Amino acid sequence: MATGGNMSGRPGVADLRVGDVVRLKKAHPCGGFLWLVNRVGGDIGLRCETCGHYVMIPRFRLERRIREIVRPAGVGEKDLRDGQSEATVEFDAKAQGRKERNQ
Repeated sequence: MATGGNMSGRPGVADLRVGDVVRLKKAHPCGGFLWLVNRVGGDIGLRCETCGHYVMIPRFRLERRIREIVRPAGVGEKDLRDGQSEATVEFDAKAQGRKERNQ
């Protein structure tokens, strides 16, 4: 079973890490193309960067839908805070702001 890239030269789903941002081929109904990777396993957990909607997508489906993977700048193998990457920390701040506005 092959893991990794595919024939088109795009990185494969096996290259995904929690905290990466992926750009998909089709827009979400809210208009957003960017999704934050929250979970990596048999299914990939994604959160829309525009509206915050959370979905779980099987690996094989996500691999066909990815246009590009955007890695957070300056984040290596070490995470910044309690096992979270820079993008996750930034997303947590955005989510906290949304919660405060909704209350």
